Amino acid sequence: MPFDSRLWFPGCVASRANPSAVALRLFCLPFAGGTAAVFRRWQAALPRGVEVWAAQLPGRGGRIAEPPLRSIDDIVEPLAAVVAPLIDRPYAVFGHSMGATIGFELIKRLRERGLPRPRWLMVSGRLAPHIPSHRPALHRLSDADFIAGLTNLNGTPPEILENAEMMALILPMLRADFEAIETYRSNDGRGLDCRLIAVAGQDDPEAAPGEVVAWRRYAGAGFRFEVFPGNHFFISHAFHDLMRLIIEEAGRDGSVAVAVDRQRSWAPGA
Repeated sequence: MPFDSRLWFPGCVASRANPSAVALRLFCLPFAGGTAAVFRRWQAALPRGVEVWAAQLPGRGGRIAEPPLRSIDDIVEPLAAVVAPLIDRPYAVFGHSMGATIGFELIKRLRERGLPRPRWLMVSGRLAPHIPSHRPALHRLSDADFIAGLTNLNGTPPEILENAEMMALILPMLRADFEAIETYRSNDGRGLDCRLIAVAGQDDPEAAPGEVVAWRRYAGAGFRFEVFPGNHFFISHAFHDLMRLIIEEAGRDGSVAVAVDRQRSWAPGA
């Protein structure tokens, strides 16, 4: 598996002309089936001092020709190798659904390497690691039943689900992602040595607020919990509220806040 940051974070490497202005590097990890494009709006919505690095996992987008990875460990191992040289400044991690689990394990892997801890991890729309999923596993189902399950999750546009050629192209990646998250088991009960923020959708059938708040037990340096309107994909519907939260957390450290404030003020809808 290549450890090339240009593959794992497309568009993030060459475009950074002034890295000394970066106050916080934010690594963003997508949900099952998601691509780096999920975070396309984030850089423009956040102050310039917060630098967004959106991950592209194998098997999708510009990496469609690569075989998708079928376990969280297989994803985290090369991802940690790519991220390690990029944490030469304060950093944080955001992950939604499967991305939350990847982020949790990524931080533990970086800790094992003796690398600096993040300012915070923000987990979104994901059950705490010790809570079993209440949804039957999808990755072993027939194609028809698997697609029906995707339809019920409301995360894949109907025009894609109804396009046989498109589904034939992305089905292996989708199955691999669901296998990775559905077979994941936390290998220890240790918490993180960083601040942890958990966010949930008020009407999320996949990860109810009461199941997301249970991440509290893994917070080693402070915990915050927020509930936003919406279902499992509330990060789109509650976009501006989520951006406000990220800005608040980026500003908790004085040096980060100063660097951010000097570069650009930000208002919802700007």
